[in-house]
Amino acid sequence: MSRRKRAPALRRLRIALVLVLSGLAPIGLWPTAAGAGCQPIETAPLASRLVPRVETGRLANGLRYVVVPRDGEHSVTVRIAYDVGSRRDPEGLGGLAHVLEHLMFDGSPTIGPGEHFRRVRDVGGRVNAITDWDLTDYVETIPPGAFDRVLASEADRMRGVALSDDGLATQLASIEEEEALRLSNVPYAVGASAFLSRLWAGTPYARSPLGPKAERRAIRLEDVARFHAEHYAPGNALVVVVGAIDPAEARRVIETRFGDVPPRALPAPPPPVEVDARPRHVTLADPLAPVPVYGLVWHAVPARHPDAPAVAVLDDLLLGHRDARLALARKGRLALQAYSISFALREAGLLSFVFAPRTFARFAEIREEVETRVARLAREGPDAAELCRAIVHEQSEGLAAVDTNEGLAGVVARDMVETGEPLAFVQRLDALAALTPEAVRDVARRTFESAPSTLVIAPTGPMRWLKPVLEWLPDAVGASLERSLL
Repeated sequence: MSRRKRAPALRRLRIALVLVLSGLAPIGLWPTAAGAGCQPIETAPLASRLVPRVETGRLANGLRYVVVPRDGEHSVTVRIAYDVGSRRDPEGLGGLAHVLEHLMFDGSPTIGPGEHFRRVRDVGGRVNAITDWDLTDYVETIPPGAFDRVLASEADRMRGVALSDDGLATQLASIEEEEALRLSNVPYAVGASAFLSRLWAGTPYARSPLGPKAERRAIRLEDVARFHAEHYAPGNALVVVVGAIDPAEARRVIETRFGDVPPRALPAPPPPVEVDARPRHVTLADPLAPVPVYGLVWHAVPARHPDAPAVAVLDDLLLGHRDARLALARKGRLALQAYSISFALREAGLLSFVFAPRTFARFAEIREEVETRVARLAREGPDAAELCRAIVHEQSEGLAAVDTNEGLAGVVARDMVETGEPLAFVQRLDALAALTPEAVRDVARRTFESAPSTLVIAPTGPMRWLKPVLEWLPDAVGASLERSLL
């Protein structure tokens, strides 16, 4: 993630996408220079310090758990991950997984509405929940003394949710407010969401985790109850505990609180996602956009694909730092700002580059520049120095992601659900270190062999005249106003 101050317009787009699209981590411009003696990070010693011990287990009802004790911590993070996200929303009921996430805080068999929040917040803890396309997570960071009580609450709502017409109406209204905050009233967000739907057309990823408003309003209590019964079974869940916890005590509490949750039949696995990777070209008007933005997007491999480490390195080589090959913003000729907003989901991926154009720049010029540089990378591959820098950047980001209890719990949860390996992140770091220029070149050829999809988001209203006016003015005057306004 960038350490540099973003240009306001592109920062708004980045924030919009992060808000709209759960679990996605854009990579920004790093102000780092390559060193002549660059060496990939030896990850094993660092990983052993970050994760000194891991214990895993499975209860008789199918619930799995991972416990990671960490010395010197004063809190413990609990993450309950259910292997269900919006891609499992029933046809015509888009947003159901997210609606259930909200209703999980509305009461359960023995706990009243809002009580779970109070149990966490009364002890100074933090609580959060996230629904993305693939997973739904419930996260608490609490003092160790509250561990038993919070797990009792989590086990209770795994058994069932307290449903009422008033509660459903309240949560649907809350989600509409969330949609207004995260999507409808955010510059670029509506356009970005529509573009993603086009890119993933015909797949479950084409549906936003929020779901269409009309489909949300069609959700009934029986739909919620059925979805909970199908997907919130112990065998479809994982408990991750990280921080100031004794493994034996954690295991005892997990067995005590979750051991008597009745097992239920697991849902059938979803059909494989088949992405139609043909290029799409979308031009949209946005009344909230202060300046136009241009995007070029290539379909890429999913998160667990063997090529995924090389794709991450391609992202860094092209736009991961201020000296990267597509850092047109720093060179100043075509773009005010430029950076990547790329995705690696369970069964789909995107490699995306977004630009706020300079006053006199045209999309055709930016596209030609990008495609020329991408083609050269695919033809020649990276040199050893720039590859090493990109590897170190990606390794550093991977290590930073597991530095905190909450970060490690999130990484371990997703890795465990998707691969069965709690420390799969260490394997990813090692795979980065093993990359060669030839391997990255070959992945670049496969990734960029087809033409990119394109997105143009243009301002409307008074802002649509800003760029033409700046171009009409003398060059020096237009450039000066551009710097001060944009």
